[in-house]
Amino acid sequence: MAQQPEDAQRDAAIKALTESLAIARTESELFQKLWTEAQLRAQTLGANLTDADANASQRQLVESLRSLYLAEVERQRLIEELNRLLTAVQTGKNVTGEVERAKALLAAEKPVSQTASKSSLETARVLEFNPKLRLVVMDVGSLHGARVGMPFIVLRGDRVIAWARVVEVRQKICGALIEKTEGNVTVKAGDAASVTKS
Repeated sequence: MAQQPEDAQRDAAIKALTESLAIARTESELFQKLWTEAQLRAQTLGANLTDADANASQRQLVESLRSLYLAEVERQRLIEELNRLLTAVQTGKNVTGEVERAKALLAAEKPVSQTASKSSLETARVLEFNPKLRLVVMDVGSLHGARVGMPFIVLRGDRVIAWARVVEVRQKICGALIEKTEGNVTVKAGDAASVTKS
């Protein structure tokens, strides 16, 4: 009689171990499949995940993340402006001001030749600043002549507050990493920026 509870416990343990083994095999197959897919994707993008030179792969990943970040910043900016406009229309407060802001935002989305934009490499503006990434988004892009590696200074009034280098360029915006700041000053949206000699 004492043998039955031991047999039941042993059978339960065997069943639990069998289930765990099945789960582990399934997870292993899933991870192997995901790894194979990741390798194929990386090879499609020109990276080799098994390459001894991990720095090249890391740089490629960082550049991809920067591109994603810049696109997300632009998307968030558009969503915020739409929300402001909707709120203004619903409450009836400052509708004219919000419509003007929306028009200005839409004008920024048109090709540079269609806008009366005064932005240039010498008179750029900071649109966004991410302190965690130390990344500024400026209102000049490839249509203005911005290029990767281009150095910029960030100004508040006539005072230089930061030095940045462009790491990503789109048609109408670019992203630059802050290399140095003056004291404890934090870059803000609206600060001026200008291309400089290294």
